[in-house]
Amino acid sequence: MWVVLVRASLMGSLREGSGNKPLQLNPSPAVRQAQARVRSMLQNLLIETRARYLGPAAQDPAPLSRPISAVRIQLGFPSPAEDFQDDEIDLNRVLVRNPAATYMYKAEGWSMLHEGICDGDILLVDRSVTAHDGDIVVASWDGNQPACKVLRVAVDHIELHSRNPHFQPIVLSPGTEVEVFAVVGVARQMRRGGGRGLF
Repeated sequence: MWVVLVRASLMGSLREGSGNKPLQLNPSPAVRQAQARVRSMLQNLLIETRARYLGPAAQDPAPLSRPISAVRIQLGFPSPAEDFQDDEIDLNRVLVRNPAATYMYKAEGWSMLHEGICDGDILLVDRSVTAHDGDIVVASWDGNQPACKVLRVAVDHIELHSRNPHFQPIVLSPGTEVEVFAVVGVARQMRRGGGRGLF
C-alpha cells in the first residue's frame, strides 16, 4: 500500500470551506508502476486454486533412488553435521504409493496458500483413498473445473473450504453430484533467485 505524505502547511488549504480547490497529487511514473504491480499481486492472491489434470502416474517407473543422510536437518539454528550416508530411498515409492490409482494435477491459484499449496505445485491424488472430513481433496461438481479444497462433510451437504481468508467456502446444495479424491502428496520444484515466492 502506498501512502502519499503532504506537508502540514498544505493541509490547512484542504479544510472544508477554505475556498481553495482540492490539491491534486499526480504520482510519478515509478509510483504508478509500483501501484499497478501491487494491484496485480493482490489480484493473483484472489485466484481460486484449481486443479489442472496432468495424467496418471507411471505404472512401473524405473527406480529413482537417491541417497538419504542419517543426519536430521535442523530448521532452526544450524548445528555441526556428521558427514555420512544412512540409506537410499526411491522417490517414486515415496511419492506414489498406489501407481494404478494415482493421478497428477497442477495447482493453479492461491486459495490453499495457508495449507502450503502454492500456484504451480503438483498434486498427487490417490483415487483408491477414501476422503474424510478435513482432508485436502480435488473436487469436481456440475461440470466445473476440479478445485483443490478442504473437504467439510455436514449432515445433508458438502462444503469445500479454502485455506486463505480471502475466499468464502463453497457450499454444495443437497443432492449435488460431486467427485472427491484425496490429495496424498504435493511436489514442488524450487526456483533459484526468489522466483517461487508470491512477489
